[in-house]
Amino acid sequence: MECLGCRIANGIEPNLNIVYENELITCVLDIAPFNEGHTLILPKKHYRDVEEMESETAYAIMDAS
Repeated sequence: MECLGCRIANGIEPNLNIVYENELITCVLDIAPFNEGHTLILPKKHYRDVEEMESETAYAIMDAS
């Protein structure tokens, strides 16, 4: 996996602070947050563009947020 977002979402990157995870997404605390608690919500499947995203994944992101 070359994409940093995919490596983070799939737990390949070290030292992750995962706050929520399901089969479609992973939510992690940002390593350099602008504000305390800044969380990244990342799909586990790679998408080049948001328009490519399946509705199930988009709903999972919205539910998590």
